[in-house]
Amino acid sequence: MTSPRLSTEAPGERFREGGLPRVESAFAPGLTAAVTTRELDFGRHTESRAREVSAAHRTLLEWAAVGFDLVVGGSQVHGTRLFHADGVRVPERGGRRAPATVRVAGYDGFIASRPGVLLTVGIADCVPAFLAAPGRGAVALLHAGWRGVAGEIVPRAIAALEDGLGVPAGEIMAWWGPAIGPCCYPVGREVVEALEATAAGARTETWLEADGATARVDLRAALTVQAEAAGVQPGAISSSPLCTSCDRRFHSYRRESGGGGRMLALAGYPRACP
Repeated sequence: MTSPRLSTEAPGERFREGGLPRVESAFAPGLTAAVTTRELDFGRHTESRAREVSAAHRTLLEWAAVGFDLVVGGSQVHGTRLFHADGVRVPERGGRRAPATVRVAGYDGFIASRPGVLLTVGIADCVPAFLAAPGRGAVALLHAGWRGVAGEIVPRAIAALEDGLGVPAGEIMAWWGPAIGPCCYPVGREVVEALEATAAGARTETWLEADGATARVDLRAALTVQAEAAGVQPGAISSSPLCTSCDRRFHSYRRESGGGGRMLALAGYPRACP
């Protein structure tokens, strides 16, 4: 399948090359929401060369220096644990030019509600799921492969925003970033059954394509069903049409047969610049 043309992108979604090559979305006013392209490799735990990965992180910090005091991330494990970055103390900038960095292992979701904190997750086919409440300055960034979708990481994050930060689900906006599409995602019956056991099972026809023994899954469509069931308004959800396996502007775990590099998804409200 050929790569999608730029004209097919969702409204408000565009590629940017300056400083940090990325595709970004304007789905939530004031929010920085983006996914890097394969021009950079953030694959710390892959076969990627260490110099390339280090260079990518330097580029990220240089880009983030305008607007962010803290960059939070870590290694993803296809789980559903959420890390609340509001509890991280941000050191005084002083003469420091680059943002401070915090890495925590074993979390697939990050939440923040103060400006100047940039959340990050590594991806290479899994869905980067963005949730935001612009009127309250709250944001969640999630790594959602099929296990994360089956574990309902998006509904869990919505509940965390509601219970922990007092953000009603009806105020939340969502964007599902570039990820593997059903065109390139045949799965086994165990995956289908795991997703059917969630709220997404109520509308299987929206995310499951079955042809005989072959089943293909649209993870972003399944997330939409789950988010709506959790109270997010249908008109507040948008999704990138870009498939990371088809489109060679992205790294792809499937296309590279388990190898290759990793992109980084980024989300946060910038602080006011002096």
